[in-house]
Amino acid sequence: MESINTSAAAIKSPASPPTAPIMPCGIEHPDADIIFAWEHRKAAYDAYNLLPHSEVAGENYTTEEREQLAIIDECEDVIKRTEARTPRGAELQLWASLSHLVHGAEMDAAANRADYDFVVSHEDLLDWELRLILSSIRALRAMTEAQHQFADAWLALWTEKGGSVHLEPIGKAQIGFPTYDLSRTYEKMAHRYEGVGADHNQTWDDGHYYGAMNAMYAALTAHPGGAAMVKARMRDKGISFCMLPKGEAA
Repeated sequence: MESINTSAAAIKSPASPPTAPIMPCGIEHPDADIIFAWEHRKAAYDAYNLLPHSEVAGENYTTEEREQLAIIDECEDVIKRTEARTPRGAELQLWASLSHLVHGAEMDAAANRADYDFVVSHEDLLDWELRLILSSIRALRAMTEAQHQFADAWLALWTEKGGSVHLEPIGKAQIGFPTYDLSRTYEKMAHRYEGVGADHNQTWDDGHYYGAMNAMYAALTAHPGGAAMVKARMRDKGISFCMLPKGEAA
């Protein structure tokens, strides 16, 4: 097996909680701290909204209300001070900001659950500065979709030719492909290696195979953040090992 390794920075921040989310593939998300804090914050808001409230906002908080508000403050502090590493983390930071600026119970609830469709459908009710935040959220979502399309296309082509990607728990990607004689391409071209010209055909096919695989890897590394996009997409799909046609998980 010929393999090419790509290194990745440590994905766990010093403040990463022991309950940080783990993807189905066993890989921790680079923005695990932010995602966990957001989900914990959202649960605290749900609990807070079920409690009886004073008719005067900010007055006569009960012990139960203060407990949930303290959780929300702690979660927002994590969201604020943690550096986002992916569009998802940055988007949640913007939602946390937006939730403090919108007006009205419905819009407030939508921002607290990051309900993009609801907020967009009421965008004309937002002030200019809030629309600017929403525009940034829209851009991050579009960026994520473009990255997913690139990763899906590359993984489909790479695995169709027999390449593989193994995403290790530490976040490092092992990207490799078999030698020509063990590849799927060799099996398809075996009929060319008998009779007159067999040696020439095999030499030609062998060179073509290695050229194609190295060119695909070069395309990945030449694209800014290409390897990171592939790793992020595999995490999103819960895939830790990819080698079958069309990027299916083994």
